[in-house]
Amino acid sequence: MGHKTIPSSHQVLSDAAGRTRRWRPYLFRFAAVTFVPLVLLVTLELALRAFGFGYPPGAIIKSRMNGRKVYARNIRFGWRFFPANISRECDPFVLPVKKAGNSFRVFVLGASAAAGEPETGYSFGRMLERMLERRYPQLKIELVTLAMAAINSHAVLEIAADCAAHEPDLFVVYLGNNEVIGPYGPGTVFSPFLHNLTLIRAGIAVKATRVGQLITSIADNLTAGSGRPKRWGGLEMFLDRQVPADSPALEPVYKHFERNLRDICRIASRAGAEVILCTVGSNLRDNPPFASQHDSGLSDKDRSDWQKLYDEALCLEQDGRFTEAVGRYHAALDVDDAFAECHYRLANCYVQTGSYEKARDGYVRARDLDTLRFRADSRINHIIRSVAAETAASGTILADAAQVFERNSPHWMPGSELFLEHVHLNFHGNFILARTVLEAAEKILARGNPAFTAQGSVLSEQDCAELLAFSKWDHYRLIRYVFEEFIQTGPFARQAYHEHTVEQFRGEIAALEASCTQPEALKQAAAAYKKALSLDPSDAKLRFMYARFLALGVGDKAGAIEQLREAIKLLPDDFRSYNMLGELLCEPGKRHEAVESFQRCLEIKPTCASANLNLGQTLARSGDLKPAVSHLRRVITLDARLSAGAYGDLAIALDKLDHRQEAISVVSEGIAVFPRTANLHFLRAALLAADDRLEEAICEVQSCLALEPGHKEAAEFLKVLRQERR
Repeated sequence: MGHKTIPSSHQVLSDAAGRTRRWRPYLFRFAAVTFVPLVLLVTLELALRAFGFGYPPGAIIKSRMNGRKVYARNIRFGWRFFPANISRECDPFVLPVKKAGNSFRVFVLGASAAAGEPETGYSFGRMLERMLERRYPQLKIELVTLAMAAINSHAVLEIAADCAAHEPDLFVVYLGNNEVIGPYGPGTVFSPFLHNLTLIRAGIAVKATRVGQLITSIADNLTAGSGRPKRWGGLEMFLDRQVPADSPALEPVYKHFERNLRDICRIASRAGAEVILCTVGSNLRDNPPFASQHDSGLSDKDRSDWQKLYDEALCLEQDGRFTEAVGRYHAALDVDDAFAECHYRLANCYVQTGSYEKARDGYVRARDLDTLRFRADSRINHIIRSVAAETAASGTILADAAQVFERNSPHWMPGSELFLEHVHLNFHGNFILARTVLEAAEKILARGNPAFTAQGSVLSEQDCAELLAFSKWDHYRLIRYVFEEFIQTGPFARQAYHEHTVEQFRGEIAALEASCTQPEALKQAAAAYKKALSLDPSDAKLRFMYARFLALGVGDKAGAIEQLREAIKLLPDDFRSYNMLGELLCEPGKRHEAVESFQRCLEIKPTCASANLNLGQTLARSGDLKPAVSHLRRVITLDARLSAGAYGDLAIALDKLDHRQEAISVVSEGIAVFPRTANLHFLRAALLAADDRLEEAICEVQSCLALEPGHKEAAEFLKVLRQERR
């Protein structure tokens, strides 16, 4: 057996040096493609921060209010998920930098239903806060609702991670309605739909950097005409984003939602907090499907057969022959089971025949098949229950709100007794949800610190109404707002039975108006606000709502201004208070103060459409036309609903600046967007007449009168124009 020669140390070192020389070019190349770009990116990131480019990415940011350091909302957080012009935000809050020893800190997470939209002053979170304060007077309850419209679990996961850094004791999660139509979902208008969760999270993380924000800004400018909305248009924005129940795109949505929920629970557990996961309720009985589609594999003959059966069923239903209609609807469903509206109409017929269990099943099926997926379906609630069960060991408790809503509804079919429209809860619905969450929270408190023992009584719904100053006047204002902003617009106006829904709303509005606008009712509403504020003078939200009542309910401008100034002291970053204050100051002698108030509002939220409109109109009245034009142009890019007035005001301002052709062009653009707005036709007629284009002006006046026959100014102007033409 031979002997191996042991190499000398010199030879070993020589060989190692040789290998290093051979690898050196590769090491250099590796460094060139990794280290150098990384250094450049870090340098660019630091430079962008130094020059003040971009915005802080977190949902909670450091702030300074009334001379003290606090934590507050980041109004730009939503920019990571939406175009800045249409991004929403959560309600303002103040969180002490140092948590008191006896504090119990609760974060309510979710989307618009969790926020309490369309009136966040009556959210379940505000009710829950007062319930906890009454039940546990020994604790300092710090409840923050970090919920905002249009977001889904991708955004809420980021919010949860930010909350985890602020010593949370409890997360309450009411979430699930926007998984399809929210960011990265297949029904969204805000961002591309992505199947891969890793890519979604990587994209969200990149947008947290200034470099990522720069790239996003450049990309948005390059793809300005890509079809992404640049201004808020409500639920109408989603009309062409239907997703049928058998779409393969839904499977990744459910998987992403489940993973995000698990990770929210994991984040809470690591932060030492408990979690209450709530199932999500929706209006089954009084909200027909927004859109329906036939089975994609349906043949032309089957479609024809289905339509014949469906039309027969409709006629029978309209004639009140509900038992026969049930048979025809079933026959239609035997041909095609995918059409959501057919299930809804069948359920209505079952209600009329007293078959309530079958009716409930039909309503659920109609919701789950609705192709405009604004409501959490059965699969979403199944996932919530499953995740709550699987994470129970780490402190998660299920609050089965959907089931509680059913128990509190006629024949287990939730409707208008709980909901304002499709998913947003009325006062009673928010109270039911708050009580459900309170029961879950008490289980958590009972198994924790022995000091966490319930001592006070449980608040009733009437108690909550008194503490939040909910009066008949507020109920009337809220119902009227829902009717005008929801029921009469967009997808609601296309629903089955819409005429019946409109009739019901108008009847309720008329009855409320007749009672709540009487002097005695207004006096009672004022007393309710005063009493609530005497119990909690630091409630800035309550002061804002009291100011609104004083201004709109009783015409007390001075009192409203006083309340708004107090609200601003309590919450200096509440842009809505500044905007309303400016509106109340818009009169000769106070316009300078109004302008300052609107400007302060826009410093906080530059994309506030109503403040831009108010400021533009105020500046125009004061003769400051150039800055007025700038703000009025901004309105048109921000909010479709406010643009009709902005087009007219902008055209008038441009004409006063001797830019008549541009003024005509602007009002023509406005007519193209709002063809049924009579005043825009009248304004265009006036501009055309001033430009000696009489025939065109006459046509526009006639268009105005066709839309609004009682328009006296237009009728008189038409006579003048015809005389001038002669």
